[in-house]
Amino acid sequence: MNRSLFIKINNVADAGRSYRNFVVLYVNGREVAPIEKMSNSVASYTYPLRLQHGVYDIKAEYHVVGYW
Repeated sequence: MNRSLFIKINNVADAGRSYRNFVVLYVNGREVAPIEKMSNSVASYTYPLRLQHGVYDIKAEYHVVGYW
């Protein structure tokens, strides 16, 4: 089955103040791992998903680690 949904989240972290921020993606309550190797300075996350026809609950959480 080909990839039916392609999610890309940009500007997650950089080498400055936001270097520890990260994103967690959930599909129907299950965490999905991005194709990039996780590190403290990943700027974008890519999720190529193979989903069958249907209705899905897709949620992304942006976690800020740092000040205020």
